[in-house]
Amino acid sequence: MLRWFRTLLILELLAIAIVASLIVGDPENRPDADARRDAPGRLMQLSQGVTHFEHAPPASPEQPTVVLVPGLATPYFVWDHTYSDLRNAGFGVLRYDLYGRGYSDRPAGAAHDVEFFDRQLRDLIAALALDTESRGPLHLGGLSMGGVISVHFADRHPELVRSLSLIAPAGFPLEIPAIARFVRLPLVGDYFIHAFGHGIFMNRLHRNLYNQSLFAEYRTAFEPQMYVHGTKAALLSSLRHMPLGTSRPVYERVVQQRGVPLQLIWGPEDLIVPYRVGEAMREALPAARWHSIPDGGHIVHWEKPDAVFPKLLNFLKDH
Repeated sequence: MLRWFRTLLILELLAIAIVASLIVGDPENRPDADARRDAPGRLMQLSQGVTHFEHAPPASPEQPTVVLVPGLATPYFVWDHTYSDLRNAGFGVLRYDLYGRGYSDRPAGAAHDVEFFDRQLRDLIAALALDTESRGPLHLGGLSMGGVISVHFADRHPELVRSLSLIAPAGFPLEIPAIARFVRLPLVGDYFIHAFGHGIFMNRLHRNLYNQSLFAEYRTAFEPQMYVHGTKAALLSSLRHMPLGTSRPVYERVVQQRGVPLQLIWGPEDLIVPYRVGEAMREALPAARWHSIPDGGHIVHWEKPDAVFPKLLNFLKDH
């Protein structure tokens, strides 16, 4: 009886989503090429599509390069302060938009999983010749899902990674919101995201910040990508395919067996990857350097760059 009830409920929700999509329409109507007309930075064709990025070489050959990997939904602007500060400190810096976000391509039908994002980063590093022996290994900085991408990259390509600096990284077990569990359902989730995804993502956007006085600025930078065709499908695919709560063994292998130095930076007011996840990660990885930033939310480095950057800089200099 319960199974029949659930089936009927799913069918009903599916019907509502289909009708809503026909009535409301889809604001996601800009193609990639149109959205890129005013894109900053650079664009490069890689094996899986065009990637949008910005790269600054180091001030001297002795200085290493830091690669900044964004999270589930936010384009590379989330690294604005960090990118500028690292450049001013003489480091080489690379930041980029993940496929499906910002000004990068949205490859149709692609499973946005670890292999997909690992290949994007590997392709980009190779295209910029950052993997040559003369340049030495790279520092990786990752935010949220970008932490998962970074630690898996370090596991697959340890010869390329000098250290990991991760801000509120996903990967350890965490409670998945009910709406995220629902949209993971096949078929019904696709239609639901198509019909209501814009509102869902935008209405929850404020949860990334603790200091809400910065929200208008953050929303203005974030929202344009939500009108580019394929964005919602890409975000949904990542929710379905990325190991956002099941990567603990990879963290342990990278830090404890491969010996990659790890720094963890967390805001106690994080509503996306809660602080208790960070505490569990800290306990499981005692060799990691840990920093708690008071009054910090999920994107604490963007909210409080003056508090975060000195800690990042010290760690990079130590390694």
